[in-house]
Amino acid sequence: MASSEFAKPAVQSSNGPVMESRTIPRVGFDLPAEIAAGDFPQGLVARTRDIGIGGACLATISPFSYRSVRRVKLHLADGVLTVAARGMWQRVEHAENVVLTGVEFVDPDERTMDRLWDLVMDCGKSLARFLHGDTDLKNLSPDEAVGISHASRWRDVPTGRYVYRSDVARSGEAAIFLVHSGTIILQLRMRGAIDRPIARLGPGRLFGGLALLAEPIEGESAIAH
Repeated sequence: MASSEFAKPAVQSSNGPVMESRTIPRVGFDLPAEIAAGDFPQGLVARTRDIGIGGACLATISPFSYRSVRRVKLHLADGVLTVAARGMWQRVEHAENVVLTGVEFVDPDERTMDRLWDLVMDCGKSLARFLHGDTDLKNLSPDEAVGISHASRWRDVPTGRYVYRSDVARSGEAAIFLVHSGTIILQLRMRGAIDRPIARLGPGRLFGGLALLAEPIEGESAIAH
């Protein structure tokens, strides 16, 4: 199940909780990447979760010293784009069984900046067209759809894994989700023991957001099906 996530989540660094800064628009996008860092000799395979002209969120299968990040290679359709970067934060994403690392691009030259702009705008338009189509957000204006696409993050949740659970604290997971592909099953826990399905959601459907109202809050669980 792949979904877009709309939030400004709290994140966990090695020094404790911090608030992720996303003042520059980022669009949710899944792209092959490679991280060059000072504490390992070869590039670390990664994938983007969002991308912007100022930085990116990258997913890896294991943690590393994010402060050692030196460069990021983005594998685009028209070639590899290498950008100097520094690590800003890191946290474990249990739903995907990956580690997310936020990086900031450092002094990109004019040609690199042009390619980043083209990438962000193309990705934003593609996601905005999806949002403006047959989704729960289809009544948005084109400008509103573009605006929301620039506040999104991609999440890829394997079948059988929870996006979130009602019985697990989700500090920093206060997000609204929209299914891009696959299916989500919403469940309610009955009498404190049995999970009962209450809804089946396909592409274009919204879910989540209860943690935006109160924390902690009892609600449904969402599992990738």
